[in-house]
Amino acid sequence: MTRIAQHVYIGNQRNADDLEELYTTGITHVINCAPSRLRRASRTESPYPPKSGVVGFKVIPAEDKEEYNIEKHFEEALEFLEQVKHGGGRALVHCNMGVNRSGAIIAAYIMASERRCLLEVIKYLKSKRSLILTNKGFRRQLIRY
Repeated sequence: MTRIAQHVYIGNQRNADDLEELYTTGITHVINCAPSRLRRASRTESPYPPKSGVVGFKVIPAEDKEEYNIEKHFEEALEFLEQVKHGGGRALVHCNMGVNRSGAIIAAYIMASERRCLLEVIKYLKSKRSLILTNKGFRRQLIRY
């Protein structure tokens, strides 16, 4: 799990499954960008027990394919992350590997909330996590965003 901002972390599925890491890091909210492993009922209900500290859960059913329209999820993710920020919480945004889907969501969030250009955001993200946003289709959508 990598801290990107005061209230935003990026990670992979292993990070999202590690209840102790979530608790010790102070994660209060989770955005799952790779819900294929969730049971259908879990797509609306949090899979986290109360003792984990996770009180908010959002599923973004994205696919890590160049042709996938990740941009359609940006606004709902941005709203969720702003709620976390204003509520004093911390969010983990994750997908299977913590590279493309979660990277695109976090890049869009930083671009929108901090009014930064994509190149600056990618450079910043790479300084935090060397393998990030390898999906060219997602990068093209972020350019348009």
